[in-house]
Amino acid sequence: MPVGAECVFLGRSTLDLLYQVAEFPREDSKAMATRFLAQAGGPALNAAVTFAFLGGAARLISAVGRAAGSEFVKAELRRFGVLLSDICDDEAFSLPVSSVVINAASGSRTIVNAPVLPRPEREGALPRTITSAPLLLTDGFYASECSGLLHGFHARGGEICLDGGSWKPDTNGLLPLVSIAICSERFRPPGIRSDEETLDYLAARGVPSAAITRGASAILGCERGRKFSIPIERVESVDTLAAGDILHGAFCWYFLRGGNFEESLRSASRVSTLSVQFFGAREWMAHFDREAS
Repeated sequence: MPVGAECVFLGRSTLDLLYQVAEFPREDSKAMATRFLAQAGGPALNAAVTFAFLGGAARLISAVGRAAGSEFVKAELRRFGVLLSDICDDEAFSLPVSSVVINAASGSRTIVNAPVLPRPEREGALPRTITSAPLLLTDGFYASECSGLLHGFHARGGEICLDGGSWKPDTNGLLPLVSIAICSERFRPPGIRSDEETLDYLAARGVPSAAITRGASAILGCERGRKFSIPIERVESVDTLAAGDILHGAFCWYFLRGGNFEESLRSASRVSTLSVQFFGAREWMAHFDREAS
């Protein structure tokens, strides 16, 4: 393992139920899935599993609990060697369940998330678990509960990478701590209408390195005022669920190996592109060429 290939992942964990269908169901109809899969999910969790698979030491800080489905998720984390710091280690917390319908014709995914549950509160014991990691990725979930952890990590010189899947109420307060932001095209600060404006917004708030992922379209990036784009290879998509999460986990791995923002994004985009060619968030691993990476 490269020196410093240790990363903390802070954010959401879910139990994902994937249904692949020949076409997206019409309202008030029934559909028979052609494939089904239950897997651990969530942006931070998928990124942590990807990072660990590539060879890094990953610690996940998330709310998993001890209710139904939690042991299934914990078993998957153990399988990949991801250490878990559970900020809601009790039976009262219900792990969020996401139902995901995947259109076999396009590979697109439609997600129905469970309602937002009461937020866990176990911040006090957490800072001791991440003293040596050089990088922390947060998906924005549990940012307020773990505010002390994030500020302490930033104060000691650790770099914080934001997975900006969408704009959240706590995002503006988080940005002063962020040195890297990799956001989806759905990430829109208030009053912002375009990807270029989003990059400018992040730069104006002190984020030196930022990028916008846009599915099969080129990634747009900005590093200390220098803008660039990264083309995405055209492939036949089978399942786009977790493609962004996988990109974030792979980016953290490559960035800790080389420290180059743009090149790490390029390498991570190739891993993400590989992942969408297979059903589920793990099958790509059997086809990954470590020597070519």
